Amino acid sequence: MEAKKDLKGKNKSISPTAMCTSANKVLRVKRILGRRFGKRCIRVLVKWQSYPVQENTWEPILNMGNCIQLVADMEARLFAKHRCLVDAA
Repeated sequence: MEAKKDLKGKNKSISPTAMCTSANKVLRVKRILGRRFGKRCIRVLVKWQSYPVQENTWEPILNMGNCIQLVADMEARLFAKHRCLVDAA
């Protein structure tokens, strides 16, 4: 765990797998919801902690280095869903 200071200057313990840095801001990632393949890179759909669903964004997977466990969890969910569909057929 990594200690970060919140807005009041108090130390706050935040898991490094649930953080993403963007434009000099540290944002907490709640969940990775999906992925898509673009011309230049793979993007993942990010649900941000403390933000409404309308604020979900597609982010390049290369920016998700600190959140790689959440990306792996999303891939496992997609694999399990696909496997259930194949087994049912």
